[in-house]
Amino acid sequence: MTKYILVSGGVVSGIGKGVIASSTGLLLKTTGLKVTAIKIDPYMNIDAGTMRPTEHGEVYVLNDGGEVDLDLGNYERYLNVTLSRDNNITTGKIYRQVIEKERKGEYLGKTVQIVPHITNAIQDWIERVSKIPVDESGEEPDVCIVELGGTVGDIESAPFIEAMRQFQFRVSQRPSSSSSSASSSSSSSSAAMYSPHTAAANFALIHVSLVPDMHGEQKTKPTQTTIHSLRGLGLLPDIIACRLLSSTPLQPSTKEKISMFCHVDPRQVVGVHDVSSVYHVPLLLQDQGIVEYLTRRLGLGEVRVRRAAGVLGVSRALGRPGVDDKEEEEEETKRIWEERRAKGRELGKRWRELTAGQERLFDKVSIALVGKYTDLKDSYMSVSKALEHSAFRVHRKLTIQWVESSDLEPETQETNPARYHDAWRAVVGAGGILVPGGFGHRGTEGMMLAIKYAREQRVPFLGICLGFQLAVVEWARNVMDIGDATSGEFEPEAKNPLVIFMPEISKTHMGGTMRLGLRPTVFGPSTSSSTDTGADGNAAVTSTIRKLYGGAGTIWERHRHRYEVNPAYVERLAASGMAFVGKDEKGERMQVCELPDHPFFVGMQAHPEFCTRPLNPSPPFLGFVAAACGASTTHPGTTVLAEQVQQQMSSYAPPHPKEAMVSEARIKRREEEGEGEGERQRQVDGLSEHMKVVQVVNDDGL
Repeated sequence: MTKYILVSGGVVSGIGKGVIASSTGLLLKTTGLKVTAIKIDPYMNIDAGTMRPTEHGEVYVLNDGGEVDLDLGNYERYLNVTLSRDNNITTGKIYRQVIEKERKGEYLGKTVQIVPHITNAIQDWIERVSKIPVDESGEEPDVCIVELGGTVGDIESAPFIEAMRQFQFRVSQRPSSSSSSASSSSSSSSAAMYSPHTAAANFALIHVSLVPDMHGEQKTKPTQTTIHSLRGLGLLPDIIACRLLSSTPLQPSTKEKISMFCHVDPRQVVGVHDVSSVYHVPLLLQDQGIVEYLTRRLGLGEVRVRRAAGVLGVSRALGRPGVDDKEEEEEETKRIWEERRAKGRELGKRWRELTAGQERLFDKVSIALVGKYTDLKDSYMSVSKALEHSAFRVHRKLTIQWVESSDLEPETQETNPARYHDAWRAVVGAGGILVPGGFGHRGTEGMMLAIKYAREQRVPFLGICLGFQLAVVEWARNVMDIGDATSGEFEPEAKNPLVIFMPEISKTHMGGTMRLGLRPTVFGPSTSSSTDTGADGNAAVTSTIRKLYGGAGTIWERHRHRYEVNPAYVERLAASGMAFVGKDEKGERMQVCELPDHPFFVGMQAHPEFCTRPLNPSPPFLGFVAAACGASTTHPGTTVLAEQVQQQMSSYAPPHPKEAMVSEARIKRREEEGEGEGERQRQVDGLSEHMKVVQVVNDDGL
């Protein structure tokens, strides 16, 4: 039976529920358990794709093309798992599902209501998704972390709170795993028959609450109030995570007071104060005994035994050598579990080394991030995390200079000289310049000025999506002397559109879709030597970006775009020195560019930041940060980039499951096989309108 841990919040939102949920999952993984995660967002949007970045933060893209809340990025990075769009539940998704069922007559004429139909749909969704494998083992997860966005008491989250109240009884009644479809009636009547707070259960609740510091006194009244509200809604907290917005830890007297007034043991109250890095939070929780408590509360020791025995049973069913003697079977079960524990211990060890090493960093690396949405840094959450992970690997303390791209433009010099000079001072003083993705024309001239500076001054540069496209436009203007070169996104009737609407999308009908999700990129012959051979006997790899991917001939990264480099200009661009080293499988779509005679100048049409991991940094970001570090301090006469290239060539492993790394034709075939013609047409039409909205909410002046 899958174990469920609900993470809810009170008092105010945005205080770190996602990090606490991810940290809890990571700690359980270090014990050898398989962990998955689900994020509930109570807003009416179907997904996060149509939300303005400066309002809601980054739109995170998954392998299957799902545009989801940025917290799913936290889950993937911390837990090293691959999630799907179904791991993000929104009010819009639930209501659409229920309304579609009602239109089809599946409720057999009943009055469709919030309770039980909406609440049952929520429970069924959670139970179904919690069984889906999320790592390379292909096994069903042992534990599912469910994070409920917003705060307890919000009107919009009321159906989800009620659904979780019922859900604790639904899962606690079941002695074994069963199909979610088998349960379609309300579970609320079960409360009298079974209390989930007697002995080991299948459901636990972590409630995150703010503990404000008023002139040195930690106030508990907000936490008391939110726990009172939570209990009134039928949910009892197992752990109260007290969030302190300062570096002062939770005081023992505060813990005792919360324990007394919130009716929990002091060991069930944990403090989460500000630390130097969010990667310290798992260790902070571990030191307060959260793993031991959850192990007792959920009976996780029994889960481990059943999991190992289940693996043994599967091996037998597959015809693999088994054991007949009961004692031998027990020994084999212990062996299987010990392997899992060993992997968990190794994960914990590497995580501790990561955080400990971070505290001892003295050398710095400075990166100028030239973007359109810098007012809200969460707009570039994955980009900043990819930079962090890369800085960890090269043992440097990272400094990000946030530069609003429009501040670099001549108009700002006239209207606000101080902002103009501050922006250029940040760019000129940085060790590397990064231009991330975005939509619309605003600020793009400033981005191209930064790209031009990086190219001419030989400063390490990385362009992502829009940054890649603008690097091509800048090259055309200033190297090829095409003065009116631009993007069709900015000027649809441009004379020289170096970037155009993707060919498979009709401009008049808008009947296609954005290019979303994991897609392959093939490195061309120019990335390897025609004369030299490597240690494996194959042609020696010469491209720096390909070496960073371990020398692989094909790589997979996640995409989110609907414009691409105009194929009509590719030959002229290549002849002038712009090397398109990575293309799609047909060789028609330009996906990676590189300047061979530059210390590091790389553009990626994909968004590699979505696949970064703390212990496995994104290769383009790793190469970029390493190049920005310059000379090595440990090996005189070489560069940090050369060191990392050598390491990547020998040890890089992609973060994707093997079954996800397939041809684009097969990816499309899977999508078509998984849905009927009517559903496909609905998605195509919906995504056409979706992309119009995405363009508007990300465009100029917003």
